[in-house]
Amino acid sequence: MKRIVFFFLSSVVFALQAQEVSTFVGNGINQYLDGIGINSSFTYPHRLVIDSKQNLYVADNYKIRKITPEGVVTTFVGGVQGYKDGIGKNASFRSINGMAIDKSGNLFVADGSTIRKISTDSSVVTLRGSDNTPINGNVPTYYCVIVDDSGIIYAVQGPVAFEPGYKLLKIAIDGSTSTITLPGAISDLAFDNKGNLFATTSFSVVKIYPNGGYATIAGSTNFNCCSGFKDDLGVNAMFYDPQGLTVDSKGNIFIADAQNQRIRKITRLGQVTTVAGIGTRGDVDGPAFECNFDYPHDVVIDSLGNLYIGEGSGVKIRKITMPQLTTGIEKHENIQLDIFPNPASGNLTINSSLLYDSYCISNQTSSEIQSGKMESNTINVESLNVGVYFLKFQSESGESVVRKFVKQ
Repeated sequence: MKRIVFFFLSSVVFALQAQEVSTFVGNGINQYLDGIGINSSFTYPHRLVIDSKQNLYVADNYKIRKITPEGVVTTFVGGVQGYKDGIGKNASFRSINGMAIDKSGNLFVADGSTIRKISTDSSVVTLRGSDNTPINGNVPTYYCVIVDDSGIIYAVQGPVAFEPGYKLLKIAIDGSTSTITLPGAISDLAFDNKGNLFATTSFSVVKIYPNGGYATIAGSTNFNCCSGFKDDLGVNAMFYDPQGLTVDSKGNIFIADAQNQRIRKITRLGQVTTVAGIGTRGDVDGPAFECNFDYPHDVVIDSLGNLYIGEGSGVKIRKITMPQLTTGIEKHENIQLDIFPNPASGNLTINSSLLYDSYCISNQTSSEIQSGKMESNTINVESLNVGVYFLKFQSESGESVVRKFVKQ
C-alpha cells in the first residue's frame, strides 16, 4: 500500500507569553474538607467541569464538590459511598469515572454501571443502569460521559461478556440508543464549538466521526502503543496516558498528560507543545516551565482562557493563568496529510492534523464529480471512472488544500 504525504508551510496563529501555575484550592491532605482556597481538602479530584457562571464542579471520589470563582469549596452532592438517588448529601455514588455538564447547568456522571443526572437543585436521578457491581464483566461499566448542545448523551462503555471491546453509547433524548464500536479504551471526551468530538486514548488524541470512524489528531496511531514524551507535529508527537481534555473557542485542545506530569496543547494545525510542567512529580508552583504536577487527571478552561487542573494524586486543583493572546505569523512545516491507498479503487482514507469540514472531487477538466461533508476519515470513490482526479478539502474557517489521486 502506497502513501503520499503532503506538506504546507505557514498560517496565522496566536502566540502565548509565559504563563503562571498556582494552587487554586486544596492543601494536599487526602481528606474531605470544605473551606476556602488552600484551607480545603480533597481525596481524588479527577474530573472537572465548569458552568456558565464559572463555578467548577469536581468529581472527588464518590462526592461532587463545587468551587466558586472565589475559591469557596462546598460539597454539592454525595454522602457515604454507595448507590442512592436523592437530593444533595442524601444521594450516594459508588465510583464516579466521568462527568459532564449541559448548557443548562445539569451534571451527568458515569457512576460505575450507571449514568446519573444531577439537576441544578442537587437532585440526583439514575438515567441508565442499576446498582449491580460488575462481576466477570457481565455488567457494563461506564468510563466517561459528555452531552452535546441538543441534549444527546455520549458515554464510553467498557467490555461485557460476549461483547468484547469498548463502545461509544449514544443516548437520545427519548431514551433510544445507538452504539459506535471503538478500537480501544477511551479516557475522556470533549466537543469543540463546531460539534466535533475528540477523545483521549492511552497514547493519543483522536477525532471520532458520527458514523464511527476516527482519525488520529496527535500521538500514536496505534491504540495499543506507544508511550513517550515528544512535542512535535501530529502523529510525530508522543503522550503517556493522556487523560482529560478540553477545547478552547479557537479550536486548541488542552490535555492533562498524566504520566508525563505535564499539560499539553494541540493547535488547530496539529502542533503539539507543552503548556506547563517539567515532567517530574511534585507541587511546585511558579512559571510554567519551573513547576511540576502530581498526576494531572483533567483540565477545563474558563471564559478568560485560564486552565484548571484536577490532580488525582496531588489532591489539589491547580490553575494556569494564561496571558493575553497576541497574533503573528508562524511557520508550520511538515504538517502531515496522508491519503491512502493511492491509486485507490474503493475507499480513500484521510489522515490529517488539520480538520476539514467538506470535500469536492473534480476531474481533469475541472468538472465537479462528487462532494460532501467530512463525516468520517474515509471517502468512497468506487463509483468513479478510472482516471486522475483532484480532491479539494475545505474548512469552515476558509483553509483549503487540493490533492491529486488516481482511481484504478
